[in-house]
Amino acid sequence: MKLQDKNNKLAKRKSNDSDKTMILKPKDIETKPVKKSKKLWIIGGIVGLFILIGVIGSSNSSNNNNTSSSSVQTTSSAQKQAAAETAPVKSTLKYDGDTYDGYIKDNKKVHLGKYTWENGDVYDGQWEDNKMNGKGVLKKANGDSYNGEFVNNKRQGSGTYIWANSESYEGSFQNDLMNGKGVYKFKNGDVYDGQWSNNKMNGEGKYTYKNGQVQQGTWENNKLKK
Repeated sequence: MKLQDKNNKLAKRKSNDSDKTMILKPKDIETKPVKKSKKLWIIGGIVGLFILIGVIGSSNSSNNNNTSSSSVQTTSSAQKQAAAETAPVKSTLKYDGDTYDGYIKDNKKVHLGKYTWENGDVYDGQWEDNKMNGKGVLKKANGDSYNGEFVNNKRQGSGTYIWANSESYEGSFQNDLMNGKGVYKFKNGDVYDGQWSNNKMNGEGKYTYKNGQVQQGTWENNKLKK
């Protein structure tokens, strides 16, 4: 009888435990979400802010580069246009019977050009500020020619002048005249090598005749001083 009572109590306890298990509701065993740490939220926010700043900075830099590139291109185009407008232009001009074939800038003869006068004289050479300046060749209708340097339409500097009668002078010129050191060859074969002033033998020089005779000393107005 006692054994049966124990069995009955044990069965009743198991039944009660089973009932307790069965009455557990899902909400009682649901796992609650773990709250994230505030520090993680702050760090994430800072990282996101830096990323956003980097993207904005990259965009602005790209825009600035594009603007700068556009500005440089615009400036370069303007400079090219200005250079093209002021660059010398080769042209042919007429002046009351005279003709100029060469470069023009601001309505003035510049650089290289050939000028032909109505009387037949021709200059072919360098120009500056509408005048013969630099090296050039002047051939006259009478047969004379000059090959050398010019300054403001005049023979100035080194050059060679050859007359139609075959006489020649090679040396220094000043204000269109023989001035300074030069060699003059006469048509008869005589040669003077020395100083000149105002188209005349003035100063130290040596005169050599065709026959070989020599006169050397100081000259004044084409005469040897005694």
